[in-house]
Amino acid sequence: MRAGSSILPRLKAEREAARISGLGRIGRRLADRGGMTLIELLAVVILIGIIAAIALNALDSKERAYLTVMRSDLRNVMTAQENYFAEHGKYANSTPELGYNASPYVNLLVVGDSTSWAARTQHEIRADYRCATYMGDANPIFPPAQEEAEVECLPKRKTGRTRKGR
Repeated sequence: MRAGSSILPRLKAEREAARISGLGRIGRRLADRGGMTLIELLAVVILIGIIAAIALNALDSKERAYLTVMRSDLRNVMTAQENYFAEHGKYANSTPELGYNASPYVNLLVVGDSTSWAARTQHEIRADYRCATYMGDANPIFPPAQEEAEVECLPKRKTGRTRKGR
């Protein structure tokens, strides 16, 4: 009977230590084993995969945002050029003459003559990202512009919606 009575204080001491450390029954088992099971390892790998997928999606969203800002600037330039033409009877020859300020981190170049114009945007952070458009018989026509009054961008990426049928 003496042996049984010595176990009770030891269990109480272990419970008190677990309560203080915050481990509880499961935490004590893991601490006693000194390793992880295959299921636990699989759960960790799955969680790392989910976090990586979210991070990659965030990076892709950022790159799509760069292209969207440049497309938007060129569409606004198209509207500004048409307004300029309505007021002056000719297109603006340059960006300062047009009086349009591009978005932050976007370089805008507008060239033209009285009957035609071309515009190009390039992102300061991603110099390999560029968009262009033109109207009339503009010379030069900046790549990647291929069709009149259509904004084309490089690299070609899906921006979530298409402009077919407009």
